Amino acid sequence: METTHQTPSFSVIRKDVELVKPSKPTPSEILSLSTLDNNPPLERYTHVVYAYRAKSNSSNHVNHNNHVHDHAASNFVADKLLEPACMIKEALSKALVYYYPLAGKLRRDSNGDLRVTCAGAGVPFLVAEADCQLSSLRYLDGIGIETQLVFVSDFQSYDVDSDGYHPIGLQVTKFSCGGLTIGLCLSHSICDGPGTAQFLKAMSEFTMGKMEPTLKPVWDRERLTGKTIEAVPLNSTEGEAFSSATSPYLPTSELLHDCAYVTSESIKRLKMKLMKEIVDSNEVPSESFTTVEVLGGFILNSAPQKMYIMKETVSMRDT
Repeated sequence: METTHQTPSFSVIRKDVELVKPSKPTPSEILSLSTLDNNPPLERYTHVVYAYRAKSNSSNHVNHNNHVHDHAASNFVADKLLEPACMIKEALSKALVYYYPLAGKLRRDSNGDLRVTCAGAGVPFLVAEADCQLSSLRYLDGIGIETQLVFVSDFQSYDVDSDGYHPIGLQVTKFSCGGLTIGLCLSHSICDGPGTAQFLKAMSEFTMGKMEPTLKPVWDRERLTGKTIEAVPLNSTEGEAFSSATSPYLPTSELLHDCAYVTSESIKRLKMKLMKEIVDSNEVPSESFTTVEVLGGFILNSAPQKMYIMKETVSMRDT
């Protein structure tokens, strides 16, 4: 059944969700994930929206909401297609032959470990139509989070059964100007930023007529497992110091999620400032700093230090 999402300035009509399955038979198996992927805080959905101008414009304008990184898949889409949604759907089906775990279902077993049941369940896919032009929304550049979320459905509760839930879902929204947005909803446990970029690049290659992706994925996550390390007893002095440095509200499952808009210019200034500090201190400068490194360092330096003394190792992933 179609649903309509009304805002003060425009409305979006979403058509029925359908499951897009791999275009060819894929292995039927149950796959394990790495120790890092099994980390409960990572088992959350990430929402990403990509905006594309229509063919009439001289060049595609691409805006990546929630993440700031270059993307080789940005070239594919509206200006080559008579019906973009159909071509994207077909490309998704072909890409799932190689990325078949994304067409499976994710759940935790009796031991609490995440497993991907690969049985070709498919990826939730829906097409929507907005009665406005992308330019009226500034191509989603700098608009409110609530407005952005209209263009990416939350598929987490869709078609949940004993095999689990779908790790990824996709929404294509067409605008009256001919432009479109592609909204991805994906579990961070199964797909991070670089992995998502690689998957979308494979889709883009299929839209351009290639028979197979240039870079084929390999699933070896079960090799990346670590042993459980028993806690090392602390002496009284260390214990008291550690206790005073931890929050009285931890551990807790009540986590606050918030969104921050960070411009590429802000990131560039942070990198230049960091490089200058290293040069002034007569240290050997690194060739470059990643976005996650400079943002992570800025956050850590901007908050009370003892808020970030953790009992366990923390691993940051570039998403």
